[in-house]
Amino acid sequence: MRSIIIADDVRQEINGKEIFIGVYNFSIVFSSFPAFVPKLVLKLTFDLLDEKDKRFHMELKDPNGGGVAKYDGEMPSPRSKGEPISLGFIIGPIQIYVEGRYTIELGVGGESPEVISDMYVRSPRNDEERSRLHSLFPA
Repeated sequence: MRSIIIADDVRQEINGKEIFIGVYNFSIVFSSFPAFVPKLVLKLTFDLLDEKDKRFHMELKDPNGGGVAKYDGEMPSPRSKGEPISLGFIIGPIQIYVEGRYTIELGVGGESPEVISDMYVRSPRNDEERSRLHSLFPA
């Protein structure tokens, strides 16, 4: 793995660059559960060890091991030899029912998916986080 970006949205500029909106820093904080998520963007960038691997399987799993989202597909071709592969996923809408560690799993070339990253979903830990959420989503 080279990098993983988790965000609320992604936009593409005319020149091909991507703009990520609402990038998460490890934790996603919700004021209550279940939480409705209209869209969650995942961008995975990694080195492909065997260029013959053409299929992938990605899963986002909740803390109990349940599948939140699953994707199967064909690997994009690298633009040049040795260049990393990037996979982008737009997940949603989804309901998040429980707090805890959510895992991102990836399997390439028929291999079983392995955890490549994680993120934590939780309630606010203090008054500052509660007030920040309240200013974003007033009652």
